[in-house]
Amino acid sequence: MYNDYNINGERMQVVKTKSIDISYDAIVSACRQGDDYIDVSYSARKCGATVRRINKDEYLCVSTGDIRKYSKCPKNKTQVQFRTLKRTFERLRGLIRHNFSAKSENQLFITLTYKKNMKDPKKLYKDFIAFYKRLKRAFKEHEFEYIVVAEPQGRGAWHLHLMLKSVNKPVLYIDNKKLSKIWGHGFTDAQRLKSDDVGSYYSAYFTDLLEENKQNNSKKRKKNARLVYYPVGFRLYRCSKGIIRPKRENVRYGDIALSDSFSCSFVNAYNIVD
Repeated sequence: MYNDYNINGERMQVVKTKSIDISYDAIVSACRQGDDYIDVSYSARKCGATVRRINKDEYLCVSTGDIRKYSKCPKNKTQVQFRTLKRTFERLRGLIRHNFSAKSENQLFITLTYKKNMKDPKKLYKDFIAFYKRLKRAFKEHEFEYIVVAEPQGRGAWHLHLMLKSVNKPVLYIDNKKLSKIWGHGFTDAQRLKSDDVGSYYSAYFTDLLEENKQNNSKKRKKNARLVYYPVGFRLYRCSKGIIRPKRENVRYGDIALSDSFSCSFVNAYNIVD
């Protein structure tokens, strides 16, 4: 896979390659996501800053001492937004892994929809805040924490997906009829969480689209196809205060790789070519 980038007038190419060997003494960036996952990043090429900003129009090339002008090429807003949304959903994946698990019975995956074709994203979160207050009043015995994700449809309609857990009770059950009455805007669905890797499963669930093939009556998953429906600058998920955010730290790779619980399940490696 090849991706070309124009960085301050310098053409660079990112080439997908085979995985690289990492020394046990190498310092890597590691982010623990719950008890079962750790995201490790490593760069074999160590370098400092190659340019230094002078003003809004010019920069200094550190290696040569040349003063150059910034490229005035117009940015492709669609591509910029797409990359931003992908990074946001990568953070969301780690957040879900760190706080939720399909093994626990005190957690639910809830879908909240509208009877009408509701297209106002501001109304979406206002309705959710009011719903959440009613939910807490109806289940006073539970202390809730949540992650709520807004999902757009191709026709412009919005609905919500709520990952909800009780932090003080071992079991959480909510009847759908009661839940629908508390929501008050349309259909609701409450289920147990699925998959061993809830972070990857639900981040793909939120971003992918299923396209129907009428010829053979099958469905094909189109990766990240839903991202084009999000408006620019939209805050696509929110969390309650008690949701714990995974932290990234620099550690020795051997301390991770030699531990009994570590098993590498997925690798992406890239070579950067000048």
